[in-house]
Amino acid sequence: MDKYMKQSDEVCIQYASKYCGVSNAWKKWQGAIKGLERLNAVEKKVAFEKEFNEWVTASAERMEK
Repeated sequence: MDKYMKQSDEVCIQYASKYCGVSNAWKKWQGAIKGLERLNAVEKKVAFEKEFNEWVTASAERMEK
C-alpha cells in the first residue's frame, strides 16, 4: 500500500484511512503478542490443560460427561 500511496496524491488520500487502520491493528497485535510472551501465557495454558485432563481422567463419571 505504501508503495502506491507514494506514487500518487490521489491514491494517498484514498488509502490514508485504511492504511492508518491497518497500522494501528498491527501495533495492537504486536503489543498483545509481547504481553502473552511476558506473562508466559502459552506455557500456563498448556499446564492448565494438562492438569484439567488429568482431573477428568481421574473419574469415570467425568470421562463420560
